[in-house]
Amino acid sequence: MQVHIQFNQMLEGDSMTHKIVLDADGELVCFGPNNENYEPNIPNGCSLHIVDTIPGKGKKELIKDKIQAIKDEYLKRLYVGIPATFPGAVDATIQLRNDNDMNAILSVISQANAYINIGNPTANMVFRTDDNVNRDMVATEIISIIANAFYSHRDSLLLTCWAHKDLVRQLSLTMTAQEIIDYDISSGW
Repeated sequence: MQVHIQFNQMLEGDSMTHKIVLDADGELVCFGPNNENYEPNIPNGCSLHIVDTIPGKGKKELIKDKIQAIKDEYLKRLYVGIPATFPGAVDATIQLRNDNDMNAILSVISQANAYINIGNPTANMVFRTDDNVNRDMVATEIISIIANAFYSHRDSLLLTCWAHKDLVRQLSLTMTAQEIIDYDISSGW
């Protein structure tokens, strides 16, 4: 195992230095004070450095944080009301605030599909919109209005979410840490 020691120039006289271990990608593995009592384990492919400041997050952690931010942006945009036109040309909003609302929507869609599958496409159903009005519908209207609006909304957001995540992963090979931090996740939704 080859150990590379890099001494950074000290600008101030007695500033404290640190021993850091970096992996082959420059990611921080461990750190401690630069004294005889601290002897870090240096895994194969890693190197020991003596520095005056401990580096911030590495690229892998920044990418992980950016991917999580993209997921959070997806959820923020998913959980909004979905506009739809109901029977009688009435515009209303499908309530989608959280997982409970999503489960209710999926349950109604599932029930409508069950009615259609057993040969009862005109089964009477009720869907409650976010203005607390019960909308009388038949199974095929549930599918054509609720299912189509919900899945179109969700799928367009998923495609954008995946595109952002894929781009960050791809560009991270050439991006600097600051470019990863600065990557704008708000576009394209």
